[in-house]
This record gives sequence, structure tokens and C-alpha cells, in this order.
Amino acid sequence: VKTYSSARQSAALHMKRKLTIPKLQVNSRSCVYNLANTLTDEMKKHPKVHLEASGKTVAEKSLRILALACADLQKATGYLPGFGLLGLRMDHFQTTVIDSPCALRGQVARLLDPPLVSDDVVQVVKKNSCLDSLTEDIFEQLDQLDEGAENFASSFRFVGDMAAERVLLAARQAEMKIKEKRPKFPAMALCPSLGATLSGGGFRHAEVLVLLYPWSKIASEIPGLPSVRPRHSREFMERQDMLPS
Repeated sequence: VKTYSSARQSAALHMKRKLTIPKLQVNSRSCVYNLANTLTDEMKKHPKVHLEASGKTVAEKSLRILALACADLQKATGYLPGFGLLGLRMDHFQTTVIDSPCALRGQVARLLDPPLVSDDVVQVVKKNSCLDSLTEDIFEQLDQLDEGAENFASSFRFVGDMAAERVLLAARQAEMKIKEKRPKFPAMALCPSLGATLSGGGFRHAEVLVLLYPWSKIASEIPGLPSVRPRHSREFMERQDMLPS
């Protein structure tokens, strides 16, 4: 009886831990690599992770964290087909003006079956791109779809936090606008990956590619993988300008 009771308690504790959604907090002084390692380990134990970010430069930093964590998980699983991508569902994004402190809140999950997007249709976003035009472009694409929106996908390429803020803000505003018109429209996810490094000056000059598509087909956690080892020594990260200033 004692053994049976212990087994039930152990199973209940395991289920409680599984249902608990951990939180990842990002600020302007956060180290991208450390938080990427933390997110990688959390995604092995939980299907979802809360993300909260506040301060300057956290928009691009949050996307880079997701991109690095996704690459680590793909590597740890042997690049198995059908792995999917880590996606961010934005529940809140606010900033007074571009390049000022902002607040981001949402959930991270591994989404299966991401759509393929040709390089020819990837939209380049710059730090001075028109926010209103970008928002309207995304809204018009969403408005042309049916309620399911399963086949929708839009892709963006940029460098720097000012451009990242424009992408996040435009995506959030377009999503809110389409839901005002069509309340049953599904939530959208931002799935980042890292592109080419445009300068030898360091990690911060690498392009970020973002795929925008529906928040759906959420995968389970990935148990059984070893803990993530640090990618680089502190000395290397200092030379490459990877650490927060």
C-alpha cells in the first residue's frame, strides 16, 4: 500500500510539473546565449514557456533567443524531419516610439509543419521602414484568407532592434485589427531563425529571419535529451560582442 501511494504521489508530482508553465524573463542586460540555453532546457520538459521581456533592445534579443534555442534542439535531436520551429505567440507588445523601452509578453512553443516560403517573397524590413505600410500589408494578406488560415505564411528579414520592433509591432497591430473584423481568426506566431552575418563585427550583425504563420499544431516536450552545454567561453563571447553591455 505504501509503495502504491508513493507511486501515485510521484505521478501526481510529475503531472503538476508538466502542467506548470515556466517563465523566461528578458531584459536589456540579459545574455542571449545564457537565456537560449535556459529556454532549450525548459522546452525539453514543458510544451510551452511564458516569455516576458522589458527594456530597450529586447525585441530583437527575444527573437535571437528563440532562434538559438531552436537550433540547439534541432541539433540535439539529430535534425529529425518534422521537428518544426519554435514560435512566439504575442499576447502583448507595447512601445511608445521605436527604439525606446518596450514590453513584450507571450508564449513559446514548438510548432509542427511550418509552411515553406520562397526566398523571393521574403520582405526586407529596415530600421526606417514605414510601420503603417507594413501593418497594412500583413492585414491585407490575413484578410484574404478564410477563417482557418492554415495556409498563411509571411516572412521577414532584418538586422537590428529598430527593425525588429517594427516587425513585432506591425504583426501585433495587424493581428488585433483582423480579430476586430473577424473574432474567430486564429492567433499568429513569429518563428525566428538566424541568417547570414553581414559584418565581422560580431553576433549582433547577423540577420534575423522571421516566419509569421498560425499558432497551431503545438508539439509536446522533448524528454530524454542531455542538458545544453555552453556554446562558447566567456572570453570568446567578449571578443565577439555577444555579452550585454
